Amino acid sequence: MCKKLFFLMLVVGFVLSSSAQAATIVWVSENKDHGSVTAGKPADHGWVDLLRAQGYTVTYRGEDGSTDLGYWTDLRDSDSDIVAKLAELNAADLVIISRDNDSGDFDDGEEPVNWNSIATPIILQYAKAGRDDRLSWYDNHDASDTSNKLRVHVDALDHPIFDGISLDENHEVTIRTSGKVEVTKGEDPGNGTVLATRAHSTQDRMWIAEWEAGVLFYAGSDAGLTGDRRLFFAGGNGDGDAGPAFYNFNADGDKIFLNAVKYMLGETELDPSQASEPVPEPNETGVCRTVVLSWTAGEFAD
Repeated sequence: MCKKLFFLMLVVGFVLSSSAQAATIVWVSENKDHGSVTAGKPADHGWVDLLRAQGYTVTYRGEDGSTDLGYWTDLRDSDSDIVAKLAELNAADLVIISRDNDSGDFDDGEEPVNWNSIATPIILQYAKAGRDDRLSWYDNHDASDTSNKLRVHVDALDHPIFDGISLDENHEVTIRTSGKVEVTKGEDPGNGTVLATRAHSTQDRMWIAEWEAGVLFYAGSDAGLTGDRRLFFAGGNGDGDAGPAFYNFNADGDKIFLNAVKYMLGETELDPSQASEPVPEPNETGVCRTVVLSWTAGEFAD
């Protein structure tokens, strides 16, 4: 029995790790501050290193400083390479738009519609790039740098993105190590759902929000219907004085970010080995010391 169980665990582990290795992520960045290069790598390369360490295949055009660096800055119908660009984005398993871009490169002509038509899940790290006069993800025209904690929305406490994260009594957690993170100044996701906001603010400024496929971001959005799921997850330093977009997450930030990647790839639904339905619930307070602990075991638990 033990040998059979061990074999099953090896098979499951192989399947799960293969899914990560098979997943292809297109990292959209133009390294707008060309001086932010360390050891030949652009400022936001820490994110790519983190993803590759998990076994993902990440395509980062121009990461070596080549002329491909501005490859994604023009996605208009008049662009001679638009067919090839859209094909590459549609063939990927996930697209991540880095903080290290110029937001003005997402508002020309048909760009908002073309970006949003992509039938691949997209994670957007850059708050200004999603505003109403850029990619038109939310009906807001500004952004704000924050060094505050991230506050998980009460309705999102059980969301897969926050699996394994210990929150304080206010549902908050610090996810950055230095610098700041640029969040939106608006709190309305329109037809989407807010998952987390900036803590200790008079405004619930969005930090993480999601939209389903086939919806309009908000009434009046110029982006058209979403071609697949969309996730705004502010990441990368937002303080220009310290260099834009550099990777600045701690272990909790890494966990949430990688959970988000798995969630957008659908990998959170492929792990039957995880235990579920714990009693008490995660972060539950006022629990009796004599409570009977229980949970639903993972499919392959012995």
